[in-house]
Amino acid sequence: MYKELKKEGTIILGGTTNKYYCISCAIHKGKVAQRAKVERKGP
Repeated sequence: MYKELKKEGTIILGGTTNKYYCISCAIHKGKVAQRAKVERKGP
């Protein structure tokens, strides 16, 4: 069915998935980056 619809030019959108990572895992995987020391919140 998917191939038939694709041949006809139908646009099929894929579903979105949310993935949640702990902070250390997100940094290791490159999902988030550490901010510079001057940009971090603190005294």
